[in-house]
Amino acid sequence: MKKWSKISFEAFLGKQWIFFAPVFKKHNLQQFKREFSNETILPFTWKDPKPLSGHFSDVFHAKLHVAHQDEYDPNGTEHLEVALKELKNDLYEGTDYNAENSWRLEVAALKELSELKDNHLIHPIAAFKWRRTHYIVFPWANGGTLRNLLDTAREAHLDLNRQLIGEFLEQLCGLAGALRKLHGTNTQTDTALAEADMKNSTSPKNSSRPLNLKPKAEMTTLPEGSPRKATPLNRASSDTDDILKIIPPSEDGDSDVKHWRHGDLKPENILIFKDSTRLGTLKIADLGLAKQHQFATEFRYRVTSTKFATLNYEAPEAVTNMNEPRSRRYDIWSMGCIILESIIWLLYGSQGLHKFYDENKRARGHAQQAFYFTTSSSVTENGSELVASVSEIATHWITGILEKDPECKRYTALRQLLELVRSRLLVVAIPSRSKPKEGPYRATAGELYREVENIRRTANQDDEYLFTGASRRNVKAPSFFSAPNEITTELETAPSQDHLGVRNSLAHDSSQHQMRSQHNFEYTALFLKVNSAKIWKVKGGLADRNGGTPALSIYRMPSVKASSDKQAPGIPIGLPKLADISSQTYFEILRQWLENCDNNHTCLPKPKEGSITRMPTRLIDVEEKGQQYVHLLETQHSQISQVQYLRYIALSHPWGNTDNLSHYCTTRENIAHHKAAIDIDVLPRTFKDAIHTTRKLGVRYLWIDSLCIVQGEGGDFEEEVKYMETVFSSAYCVIAATCASGMFSGFLNSREEREVVELERPGDSPLYVCEFIDDFQGDVIDGPLNKRGWVLQERALARRTIYFAKKQTYWECGEGVRCETLARMKKPFFSNQAAFLGDPEFPKVAAGSPKGGQIRLYELLYTRYSTLQFTKSCDRPLAIAGLEQRLIRAFKTDGGYGVFARYFGRGLLWQRDVASAPQVMKPIQFPKSQKYKVPSWSWMAYEGAITFMDLPFREIEWEEKEVRSPWSPPSPVLSSSSRLDHGSNAVWHTTNITEKIDLIVVARDFSASADNYIVYDRGERPTDQVVKCVVVGRRKMKAEVDDGRIHYVLVVAQKRGAGYERIGVGSIPGSLITLEGPGIQVRVF
Repeated sequence: MKKWSKISFEAFLGKQWIFFAPVFKKHNLQQFKREFSNETILPFTWKDPKPLSGHFSDVFHAKLHVAHQDEYDPNGTEHLEVALKELKNDLYEGTDYNAENSWRLEVAALKELSELKDNHLIHPIAAFKWRRTHYIVFPWANGGTLRNLLDTAREAHLDLNRQLIGEFLEQLCGLAGALRKLHGTNTQTDTALAEADMKNSTSPKNSSRPLNLKPKAEMTTLPEGSPRKATPLNRASSDTDDILKIIPPSEDGDSDVKHWRHGDLKPENILIFKDSTRLGTLKIADLGLAKQHQFATEFRYRVTSTKFATLNYEAPEAVTNMNEPRSRRYDIWSMGCIILESIIWLLYGSQGLHKFYDENKRARGHAQQAFYFTTSSSVTENGSELVASVSEIATHWITGILEKDPECKRYTALRQLLELVRSRLLVVAIPSRSKPKEGPYRATAGELYREVENIRRTANQDDEYLFTGASRRNVKAPSFFSAPNEITTELETAPSQDHLGVRNSLAHDSSQHQMRSQHNFEYTALFLKVNSAKIWKVKGGLADRNGGTPALSIYRMPSVKASSDKQAPGIPIGLPKLADISSQTYFEILRQWLENCDNNHTCLPKPKEGSITRMPTRLIDVEEKGQQYVHLLETQHSQISQVQYLRYIALSHPWGNTDNLSHYCTTRENIAHHKAAIDIDVLPRTFKDAIHTTRKLGVRYLWIDSLCIVQGEGGDFEEEVKYMETVFSSAYCVIAATCASGMFSGFLNSREEREVVELERPGDSPLYVCEFIDDFQGDVIDGPLNKRGWVLQERALARRTIYFAKKQTYWECGEGVRCETLARMKKPFFSNQAAFLGDPEFPKVAAGSPKGGQIRLYELLYTRYSTLQFTKSCDRPLAIAGLEQRLIRAFKTDGGYGVFARYFGRGLLWQRDVASAPQVMKPIQFPKSQKYKVPSWSWMAYEGAITFMDLPFREIEWEEKEVRSPWSPPSPVLSSSSRLDHGSNAVWHTTNITEKIDLIVVARDFSASADNYIVYDRGERPTDQVVKCVVVGRRKMKAEVDDGRIHYVLVVAQKRGAGYERIGVGSIPGSLITLEGPGIQVRVF
């Protein structure tokens, strides 16, 4: 044998590596995670020199020789495109980042997750260490990321069709299924079982071991030439967060099930692999941040160490509960954000999505907060805590799409998906051991998958449900900043001062309002308030570019000169300094509002000749005889009973609490005394102010509820409440004590002077810049008085109202709102609640609307009313009885207890408001002395906020045989012994006391799995009652197979006595209901 020379030996040592280029074998842990010699030649034939750089890693587009792997089919090519992730060894000083530890942890996680064998999870090809650098090899995403798709398809919505929506649902269902596996639902891996065996054989039963979990390497695989770089992660972690304690296996075997949380779901981490479809296959990537949760628990015992989640998609608990462990439901919030953005992209293209982003940025300003939630401080018994809520922008866009977009106004797949986002995904509440909250909670991954799968399955069976086919050409995306608030402020430049409703007498009397600049025109406290804001000029003021109300107002004073309007074009007339509230000038403004409306508007209709308006049973006569005394007048036993129209003022006010003083009322004991004389000095201050105001307005009679209705035992409250409708609608004017906290606080209180700067103009009258206070929305509509239950009816029925707010006084009538500053506000009629409640001929706006408009308006009314407060919760059915009677007449139907015969099915399907007020419904304990009953099928029987099931128009078959309105003829299906019998009077409403209120229905069994589709009034299904459902309606479908149709049901439970009671509502697939057979007839009380 010939000996090798030194040269030959050295040549062999150098060239032998050509034959040792590694081959990456699948499903081989030892082969998968390898450390190569420095001389190893890697089997990559090409590598892009320009990586996509992240905070902890660089990702190179490379080509792997196809013979050196056995994971993927080469398809006849010599190379396999891959993403070569190279972890950085050195970061900036002061970090505890360790590339070796991060690589080992990520590789272990990826290897185990690859055992899940899910096509929508990214699976690595190899992992190795070479020349002191750590690498992980992934398949190359030739379609880029979901972020690329959302950003580049500017007009994708114009090509929206059934195929695209179907592919989207298919991929979304795949992602949801992958997330379900990732979270550990019924998933066992070989590695997990092996580890469990090892632990059981080598570890004491109660031992635990710390595991260093610090997966800080980031991976994003993007195609060559992409302008977007991997998003750098910039949140620091603490050393104490890096140790996760593995709890010893439990005896029930649950330890074998592995539970993971991704922790950084976002469009950048969803990869697209092109195929024959338009969208391709979507896969979840960047699993380096994934966290494992051992056992079937929602939480770990230590704060997690995934600190680098992207801010825009992180869940609220990352901010509000920073010291709490992270739940797997963290990922569900992120999925909600991704689904919402995808829906916006489908409907409006990338330009619509960028508009959504821009509005979020504009609303946030420079604040470092997330897109999808905002936080505020809430005072608790233990101090203060941060409370999160879904952001206004996200809420506005979701609502706007559901209400206005033609694709989502009907019952479609995208609508149901958007409702899923609103009601189950972007939900702040999650289960917490330390801070128990009432549900509903954010969905789990399993629930998300089931909901999306149900939508996908229904879409496959119904083309109209999948896509309506309507053109997207002229459909506009919602807009938060251009959308009007309930009241839109417009400071008008009036061609004449008389158009302001204030005569020139104020201009002659302007000496009382002569302004002197509080400061020279330099930096003042007034301007410092807006010094850091970006300002733009609006008509009559200066506004912050971030939206909202103006920061400052600009006025010119009223003038007797006819040319004054031309001297400052664009600058409105106004009063920078308000008159003293006790002055004649102040009340002159109020009188002129009334006079202007009397002479120029139709808010107060002229009484018909020969007709006599029903007057309140009692009024307070405030005639100025002696000044000191007033008296109670029984109108039916006086000369004024025959007056065709009597002017009186009605007071709307809060009663307040009785901690210090009891309420001042008329009772059977003192009514005779009140009829004789009432000393004004003994009255509460709010009543004194009302008497003074009534006299100043030149009106003789005043109505105050606590004085004009006999209260307490032997009183006539229940009788008088029937006529509340006419008390406020027949009043000459209503005065609202908006700033009062109770009957003892008063409302004619001195106001704090606002800061004013005078801008002198040579040869012209000066201009005045002052603090903006014309905020009717904030001062009145959102004020504390309007949160009281009785006040909603009072505002809706009043024809004209004067609001005495803290900063100024407002006037409201059918023509709009006027401010004491002389500014005028217009209402966008027929578009929102302002027109509905401000209608002087309520409910003319509703009555003149089409059927769908009527439904939305009464749902709006009842939804808002359900959120209001009562001193006595048993007043809930009564405080809206007057409005209900008006609506019954306007709709030309019968009704009662918040339900109209004309819309009976929809009215029954109210539900607990799980989005904005997640507390459960609490049954009201009505006094035994109450003469009427409130049925369980009415929301008036409960405390708590409600909403209505979002039901499509013209797409529901209402059940007319198995559930009948109390006002309908008896059903031929119901037996004669159980037919409805509600007396001879078929027209009745809430305050009728002689009518039967039970429903006779056919109840059916349903599967327990249907609970996912039910909203229970008290939060959960009762365990000690027999529960059934009543089919109220079912969705129309081309196929006549009931199993595949959505059924809208009333859920009822058997009472301990006789009959059944309502406990919830739901929209349930027919396959989960026992539709065969006759069911059973029951009474629902």
